[in-house]
Amino acid sequence: LRLAVFEEKYNFYRDLSVFFEPPIPSISIPSAVINPKVIIEVISESSEHRDRGIKFRSYRELERLDTYILLDQYGPLVEAYTKEDENVWRFAPVLGPDKIIQLPSLGIEIAVKDIYEGIQFESPDGSEVHEAYGIYITEAMRRNS
Repeated sequence: LRLAVFEEKYNFYRDLSVFFEPPIPSISIPSAVINPKVIIEVISESSEHRDRGIKFRSYRELERLDTYILLDQYGPLVEAYTKEDENVWRFAPVLGPDKIIQLPSLGIEIAVKDIYEGIQFESPDGSEVHEAYGIYITEAMRRNS
């Protein structure tokens, strides 16, 4: 399912979306919808620039969207952007498996460890993965510590 944005001229695939009402198809792109409440993207080294950039700028045009969540695939990092006003988004990064992410638009809170349950983290370059936080440690970081 694609999302239509920018007056329904462009569309993107997203990793996951939540709807509070039946999906509304775009008039100009019938195979795309225009009314997600929440969009979730899993970011990787290859998708991060696009997910943080053009996709988020475009998604902010969706009238019903009020939460955009980025999940890091290399460690337990959840970044939530919550719409507070028409042009104001609150950024709330949550790092570590022992932390809780608040999702007011869904009326819930979720433990980061529950989001990443069963995930074995790997670094993009094959570096060591720090057990406590799942953060990859590069060779350069080891030399500078």
